[in-house]
Amino acid sequence: MSEEIDKTHDAVVACPFCGSNELYYQRKLILHKYRRLSLKCVCGWAKGSIWSQSLSERQCWLSEGAVTAGGRIKFNASSVASVEVEPIKDVETGCRLCNEGFDPVRVSGRLTDTLQLPSEETWSVGCDGNCGKELEFGFTEPGRKGLLKVLGVHDFDPREVYPEARFVKDWADRGWCTKAGVPVAKPDDGGTD
Repeated sequence: MSEEIDKTHDAVVACPFCGSNELYYQRKLILHKYRRLSLKCVCGWAKGSIWSQSLSERQCWLSEGAVTAGGRIKFNASSVASVEVEPIKDVETGCRLCNEGFDPVRVSGRLTDTLQLPSEETWSVGCDGNCGKELEFGFTEPGRKGLLKVLGVHDFDPREVYPEARFVKDWADRGWCTKAGVPVAKPDDGGTD
């Protein structure tokens, strides 16, 4: 068993097109949030907010690194690539006394609601050597976990790999996985354990 693990760690990862052993990965994570800011009536005349603003916030994170022997990833850097905040609607209602002279640009409201939406995540793997091509890949465990396995590398067995989401259809058409992205089991060789 430990011999098998050692072979996996020592397996050379090389581009199937040009033979370069310099492969990179990039992970892009996009987070979406909706927030609402509001100001309450201070004189007591109105119930509720005299001003509210809804905002859409989008953050894009990038992680990059190298794909090393055995399909491990070597993390190099992570950074916020962009942050976009966009007002969706600006509403003034309620108390006329509190509204007089009120300038929403100069006043920051109190955060009243935040809604975190599901994140979007994309991975890519490519050759950092001679050809620069993007490569098909998957992971040894579902949910983008485990080792990263690249199509065309000598130890790649599609029956042991969960494909990256954008490759599921092609791999299912090849008979390597189900339409849900689950690897097709190895045929039983009829041997005994």
